[in-house]
Amino acid sequence: MDFLKDVFGDKPLTFDDFSKVVSEKGINIADLSTGGYVGKDKYSTDVNKFKTDYGTLKSKYDELAGQLDGDSGLKKQVETLTTERAEFENKFNEATSTLNSFKNSQSVLKNGVVSDMSDFVAFEVGKMTSETVDFDTALKGYLAKNPQFKADTKARVRTSPNMSGEDGAGSKTDVNSRMNNALLQASGRK
Repeated sequence: MDFLKDVFGDKPLTFDDFSKVVSEKGINIADLSTGGYVGKDKYSTDVNKFKTDYGTLKSKYDELAGQLDGDSGLKKQVETLTTERAEFENKFNEATSTLNSFKNSQSVLKNGVVSDMSDFVAFEVGKMTSETVDFDTALKGYLAKNPQFKADTKARVRTSPNMSGEDGAGSKTDVNSRMNNALLQASGRK
């Protein structure tokens, strides 16, 4: 507003004096209600600049949004591949386990184990294996301690006490006495 002091000075002005001073000072006066205070060229230049800036920013936004979609698409692909890898890994582990079971059963049979007991022996020997003891080594140790599982071994497995008296232990009275003792022990009375 200081520029108006230069126009008016210290004295009142007539309209003609005011117009003359405004012209001399290069002041443009416009009716603000009509929007004439902004030159059309300046307005057009600013609008065009804003349109250009908007276009540039919109392009950058679309590019970044596309990259984000690409990243989520990439994330989805990675998740899919991770899931597929886990499924294949499980199938591989199952197939490896089945193959190892088959190899172990074959090894048990090749070492002379009765075929009816081969799965049991393979299971028991499998529990004995570790990083330092392989299946064949554990099998040899197991069969050395348990020869009754080999087909060529004539081992008699006793499942109950001998009550027949055939072992030269005595007469029927001894058998009866042993039977009674076995029953008392089983019932916890003796």
